[in-house]
Amino acid sequence: AKAYQRLLRIMPSDKSSIIFSLLEAGVHSALQIAAMPRKIFMDNYQVLFGEDEDMAETLYQNALAMRTQLLLRHMDSLN
Repeated sequence: AKAYQRLLRIMPSDKSSIIFSLLEAGVHSALQIAAMPRKIFMDNYQVLFGEDEDMAETLYQNALAMRTQLLLRHMDSLN
């Protein structure tokens, strides 16, 4: 349930079927997605988005943004 919530935060629209497909494929978080090069993510997971390449791209960009937010929060907590 937590992994579902983590992916829901970065999903551009409420596509629970895609979230469940990502979970089944072993993708559980924005940080996991952001750790992949864009080409690898698109090559491996775009098929789960059907014809909606823009949604896959937006999810990837949202994952990168989430990683940046988390990193900034972490850096702030160190000061």
